[in-house]
Amino acid sequence: MSHGHRRVELISIDLHQIVATRLDEELLGSTRVRLSEWLRTVPAASPIAEDWRSWLELLEQPIPVIAQRIVEDTEQMRHMRQNTPFAGVASEGERQAILAAHPLRISAEEMERNEELVKILGAREDS
Repeated sequence: MSHGHRRVELISIDLHQIVATRLDEELLGSTRVRLSEWLRTVPAASPIAEDWRSWLELLEQPIPVIAQRIVEDTEQMRHMRQNTPFAGVASEGERQAILAAHPLRISAEEMERNEELVKILGAREDS
């Protein structure tokens, strides 16, 4: 797995850690309603509908179970977090702090490829 993909997963886990601290019946209720509304807008057999049904199923669990599951570093939860119903729970400041905590690192090889691409594109623009 590339550093970039892992970085995105770690950011998602950290964002969901914030969600986990804010879970209450009000947030769960509004999230269930939102998921139900979203489900009415897509074909029942679509992959996204399956993801949203998985979220609805998880949100029927007790809050401590939900809080634990949404931050698990498992294949299932990595996949589910890609279609999270909790967007917007973390503030912009919290989101920016998490992004800063996970800087994008580019390997020397990637940097060299990028520099070559910039040279090629620059040469095309000069033509």
